Amino acid sequence: MRTIYVIVLALFLSACASPPSAYVPLNEWGEGYTETQLETNVFRVSFHANASTRADYAEDMTLLRSAEVTQDNGFMYFVISNGTSRSDGTISDGSGVGTGFQTSRSTSLGSYASSSSTSSKPSTTNTIVCYKDKPENTSGMVYNASFIINSIEKKYQIESETQRIDMRTKECKLKRWQCR
Repeated sequence: MRTIYVIVLALFLSACASPPSAYVPLNEWGEGYTETQLETNVFRVSFHANASTRADYAEDMTLLRSAEVTQDNGFMYFVISNGTSRSDGTISDGSGVGTGFQTSRSTSLGSYASSSSTSSKPSTTNTIVCYKDKPENTSGMVYNASFIINSIEKKYQIESETQRIDMRTKECKLKRWQCR
């Protein structure tokens, strides 16, 4: 009987797990995208995700934001001069909620369960060099910002940047949030 309770409890708690990080500016939980201008045409762009987010999604969101920054600053092409991905990991002994594995055993003395989980928060940073015209003599792949935006927005069914800003403004007004 205890085994059933443990399984039901585990299923209930797993429903509380957070969804993958949304494509939004960096929020108070440390999730979202940021960018810093380093030169006239050089930017550092990052996307920080939660533990429910796959690393490839974080990489794509960094690429999407890199393309948006390129266009927002009057450029059409960019090259990633330096790209890094990392995961900040945590390990839980079962006292918290997370993803992982659980073992249950029954003995003559009763049933018991133990669990262990690991999680990581993917983070990706690109240093990009932007160009108005497609560069001919450069090392690295040259990305067309418009193509990247269309491709990634389609892949993840993300609204265009203009639609996201409009929705965020409406949400702020409806919920009386302070918008950054």
